[in-house]
Amino acid sequence: MQKAYEALIFIKPTLSEEETAAVTSKVKAYLAEANAVITQEDKPEKKHIAFKVAKFKEAIHYYIKFSIDPKSVNEFRAKMRITENIIRGTVIRIEEKKKKAKKEEAEKVRAAEEKPAAPEVKEAGE
Repeated sequence: MQKAYEALIFIKPTLSEEETAAVTSKVKAYLAEANAVITQEDKPEKKHIAFKVAKFKEAIHYYIKFSIDPKSVNEFRAKMRITENIIRGTVIRIEEKKKKAKKEEAEKVRAAEEKPAAPEVKEAGE
């Protein structure tokens, strides 16, 4: 069963548009090899980053959302790491909204059950 993931990939800022397109097509090819389904993809854009990554203060950000078999995720990460022009990449599993909503609701119920009852206050003169 496939699960939803998202990846944020930092590509070297010194690359031309054609070279950047080649890197993004490699990433898509890796996903195709793993039988992943791409659900969302943002156009790569150069941005300033808050910290240096591989001696760069800027990077080309490439965001992609996809569904993949969890067993194939580590292989995808490994291929990203060895791709020459990728300076950093991260893959995160996306939790489904239904499960998240159920979990939050269960936590609220549990918290309500754990709260002690308010002590009774007697009025003066009783």
